[in-house]
Amino acid sequence: MKIAYITPETSDPLAFYRGSGPLGAMRKSYENFDYEFVLSDINWASLRKFDMIFIQRPFQAEHLEIVDMANKWNIPIVGDFDDWLYDLPTSNPAYRAFTKNKQNFAQILNGLDRITVATQKLADLIKMLLLDQNKPIDVIPNAYDEKLFSKYRHNGNIKDRKMIFGWRGGNSHLEDLLSVKQDYLNLFASYPDWQFVFIAQTPWILDAHKFKNVQTADPLKIMEYFKALHDTAPTVMAHPLADNNFNRAKSMCSWLEATHARAAFIGPDFDEFQRDGITNYGKDKSFFDCAAYFLDNPKRIVEKFWQSENYISKNLTLEIVNEKRMQIFKALVS
Repeated sequence: MKIAYITPETSDPLAFYRGSGPLGAMRKSYENFDYEFVLSDINWASLRKFDMIFIQRPFQAEHLEIVDMANKWNIPIVGDFDDWLYDLPTSNPAYRAFTKNKQNFAQILNGLDRITVATQKLADLIKMLLLDQNKPIDVIPNAYDEKLFSKYRHNGNIKDRKMIFGWRGGNSHLEDLLSVKQDYLNLFASYPDWQFVFIAQTPWILDAHKFKNVQTADPLKIMEYFKALHDTAPTVMAHPLADNNFNRAKSMCSWLEATHARAAFIGPDFDEFQRDGITNYGKDKSFFDCAAYFLDNPKRIVEKFWQSENYISKNLTLEIVNEKRMQIFKALVS
């Protein structure tokens, strides 16, 4: 089986979790499986040598042309999505780019032979745009590639946890930080001995410049980020999200990353974050209360971390999740 892999970006975090990362691992795990980046000069002649097309987060007119071409030349095509691209919050820097492509996005979805998504909520939202309600939509969760990090993440290299409360995200998450602004301000003031580290984003929206225990870490490339996260050994990582469909459709890779660092994790009480080891804030507990639970007694993180670690090991390693990918690909080319 040889797959044409088409993606807007071959090496960004989305490709790491949803495209280049999983496909590269599959190439090593499955005999007679291969893929090839098709990034330019895309036409029927260049695509017909492949058994199928895998296109990641298509939304533009040029992507629609590829889907139409695949259908005309009877080449199976599957599209993969990690975000609800049809309805971004206005606070998202990419709002205008995706909003003007709404019609293309809907047409692309209806032209695909099969759709894979990161979450069940995303599957439910996409289904509303489908003319054929029986079109297959498969939930393939983001997964943890334990083999990739095995040189340094093992029982012989466990770092002492530091009094660090971490967050990671870019400027698309400013509204999310704003949704828990007062909780963060209370945390900064109530726990002066703790360092609140914001990776890849200065938390200016929190008025955090008033506090000496707030720090910003520079963004890093993917592998450098994972290594730094492991070696820094934060005690808690958090991923607050404003309540909207875009965020409810989001995946839980921030939890995978926190568990990689052997940290406890705090996330919203959305369906995707209802997993062993995750401490949920929302209707029943505030973000501040969940954070204080760990900061008042860091020993509590051990139980939560191991719940996460065991769940991921049994259900969400890349090797386990890729088996479902392979089944879908085989079904398309059979």
